[in-house]
Amino acid sequence: MGRQSSQGPAGRDSDESRILVLAIVLLTAIFIAGLALPPTVATSGLYVVPVLITAWAARPRLAWQVAGASAVLALLGLAARFTLHAGEPDVMMAVGNTAISLFALWATAHLAHLRRDVERDLDRSRQTTATTLDNLREGVITTDGAGVVQLFNRAAGELLESTAEEAEGRELEDVLLLTAQPRRTAESTERPSPATGTRTRIRRPDGTELPVELACSSLRDGAGHPIGSVTVLRDVRAQEAYEEAIRKLAYRDELTGLPNRTSLFDRLELELAHARRNRSRLALLFIDLDGFKAVNDSLGHNAGDQLLVGIARRLVECLRDGDTVARLGGDEFTVVLPGVGNVPTAELVAEKIRASLKHPFVIDDVLQPIGCSIGIALYPEHGAEPEELLRHADGRMYADKRATRETRTTRAAERSMPLAPTPEPSA
Repeated sequence: MGRQSSQGPAGRDSDESRILVLAIVLLTAIFIAGLALPPTVATSGLYVVPVLITAWAARPRLAWQVAGASAVLALLGLAARFTLHAGEPDVMMAVGNTAISLFALWATAHLAHLRRDVERDLDRSRQTTATTLDNLREGVITTDGAGVVQLFNRAAGELLESTAEEAEGRELEDVLLLTAQPRRTAESTERPSPATGTRTRIRRPDGTELPVELACSSLRDGAGHPIGSVTVLRDVRAQEAYEEAIRKLAYRDELTGLPNRTSLFDRLELELAHARRNRSRLALLFIDLDGFKAVNDSLGHNAGDQLLVGIARRLVECLRDGDTVARLGGDEFTVVLPGVGNVPTAELVAEKIRASLKHPFVIDDVLQPIGCSIGIALYPEHGAEPEELLRHADGRMYADKRATRETRTTRAAERSMPLAPTPEPSA
């Protein structure tokens, strides 16, 4: 917060003593002058001067004491005039002047008392405000009309890695370094200011950048004229991390880190729009694992999860940078191949995937072989929308799975058939 006065009670007592000595000297001089000068000069009115000095530079208690002494001296001077100049017409004027002086003395002392009450209330309000601002989680910076920092709370110091002593008295632009200028608003002061609630980044003295939400509004006097501004900073690192986590949950498969179904449809729609615009083609592969359920049932879900992560890694290694592999759910994956326009080329990619997955995976120190069935769909032959292409590729995948199963059954039957008897040689 702002700098506080370093003057302690001993210093204040010393100042009060000097003020009291000055007041006594003035009181003595005014009393002597009042006796020497004629009543028309109204010297007793000058007693207000030492009262004002004590009222505005010391404590009200001292002001009351000086006012009382002034009143006593004014009355003593009036009594002396009655004694020395009894019967003279100017004495009545001296009485009036003294009465007016007494009223001014007590009014001034009373105003000093009221001023002290107001100052005490203001000081209490300032302390409450300072404590409140220092306990806010948001950084608060106020400036005057020239953009010079007047107040800098503790949270602002933590965000900007600075202190109130370093910031106050400097230009706001020198204290608050923005790496990305937020939108401006015409509201608030004559100086342009960032829009309320704008997300931006600030640069710290060590060169690091910090994401913050920044709000700036004007400070105005009673007549509505701008006299400065207040800037509020809020650290949004946790919020950005949360938003990023939500985005990942929405568009990424939590286990493998691959795009999920939602992300796949977004990407597929984008690639289809690109293909239509450029009159190009694309292929979609639908991959279903063979034997995954047996691994999951025999070794447990943890082993199944490890297997899925390994499969996802191998699928990515089989593809080009512009291709997309996504996990639809369970043991189903899809691959988008932009620019692939015929079945033979898509089959080459499919065979590359089959060959990669044929190498056993090491799960819990056990080699686990895995196979897969792959269906292929082409744009525009098999559909112009994502759902149509997925439906066709899914159908072709099941056809591939049936063909593979039939092939295995045929081979097993051939291995179980008895050998035909060898014919005996003819005589």
